[in-house]
Amino acid sequence: MNSRMKLLVGSAVVALLAVITAGLLASVYLWKSEHPLVRAFASSFPAANVDGRKISYGTYLVHVDAQRAFLNGPLAADSGVIRDITDSERQESLERAIRIEAVEGMAEESGVVVTPLDVDRTYEELVSRAGTSTSAEEISSFLSAQFGWDESEYKTYLLRPAFIEEVLRSKGGDTFDAALQARIDGATRFLKF
Repeated sequence: MNSRMKLLVGSAVVALLAVITAGLLASVYLWKSEHPLVRAFASSFPAANVDGRKISYGTYLVHVDAQRAFLNGPLAADSGVIRDITDSERQESLERAIRIEAVEGMAEESGVVVTPLDVDRTYEELVSRAGTSTSAEEISSFLSAQFGWDESEYKTYLLRPAFIEEVLRSKGGDTFDAALQARIDGATRFLKF
């Protein structure tokens, strides 16, 4: 292959990569696409940044999926309010991810360590409050129907952050809420609704 042909092929490859990259960027930052291809190739793109801690587009989508499952779940059906997710709920999902990351950062800075055993104990307390007539399968089914999560995801995205927040609030008193809100307000949001 002569040098001119190599240059043409190289230019075509670079142009194709530029078009693909531009398409992914537009899919994430303009359209906030939830398409499987965007999920596969753009899940590591940043959705927000909280004090140097990146929230990926994939993490944001986990919260969007949970919101969608909730809006189409049994409680929504019982209330007669089943509906599709809107930009308002998408923004709530991003804000939830930002809050979780802010709490994680505050815990790290404060030296608060929450182990998986702590989270497991908290989960077991919740299960015991549900009563002896509730089985593990029923709880698993409830989590799946309400949030689209399994037990592990529930612990990761809801229980652990709530437990950490409770520990920090008990240590920080009245100053915790103000400090948390300052971090949330100071977050950089790359997704606009």
